[in-house]
Amino acid sequence: MSVNYPQIEESGLTQYIPPKEEYNTFENDEHYEELGREWGLFGKTPKKDFWYKGKGYKRSVKVVGFIEYGVTGTFHTLIIKFEDGNISCIHPDYLKEMQKSTFGKETEESPVPVKSSPKKDKSLTSTTKPKNKSTNEKATKSEIALPEDKVTFMATVKGFGTKPNPFSDNDDEILLLDNVKITADKQLEVGFAWCGYSKTLKKLELQEGQSLEFSAKIVKKKHKEFPYKINNPSKIKVQ
Repeated sequence: MSVNYPQIEESGLTQYIPPKEEYNTFENDEHYEELGREWGLFGKTPKKDFWYKGKGYKRSVKVVGFIEYGVTGTFHTLIIKFEDGNISCIHPDYLKEMQKSTFGKETEESPVPVKSSPKKDKSLTSTTKPKNKSTNEKATKSEIALPEDKVTFMATVKGFGTKPNPFSDNDDEILLLDNVKITADKQLEVGFAWCGYSKTLKKLELQEGQSLEFSAKIVKKKHKEFPYKINNPSKIKVQ
């Protein structure tokens, strides 16, 4: 899709900042609602349409995806889509501020579409530290070629922990997994990994030592102790 920018509006200027890389889309409505609440864009009632405001104008947009960044991939840049088809990047907190009726009235300056990135988090805090360091080191050294698409996994619940969330007063809960294996045509030993402890996972009332089978994407993170993250596990079976 071609992106035309800047585009002059009748009463102002819209500056589009298209993503320079591929962005993540939402798996389903539940995934969108879970992240939307995490970003503080809405409460119990999901919201699909948002205002993008500039000096003297406002336009309707939808959140169509996001980009992860930071050491653990816990920071996000949102991808918003305008009614004319153009897409642009914006920080979650900035889009949230635009929804306020007072936005733009305190200053005469034109808004900047994307805020500067917050400090990267340097560590995760787990209630159960991974003991199988050799597995992690072996996986890291061999530079596993991770699949880009969703695949089926087998794993064992190792424990539970938390990680800092710079946009909230509370830390985010995480699920620690061990003996992680990709069970495709070519089986792949991953070892230790982690994922967000979502409401869907909490409903399963998981216990340490339980075996799981699920479908998900896996990504490599620049973190020695927590190198692999599982994204959006679904079709979860507890064995």
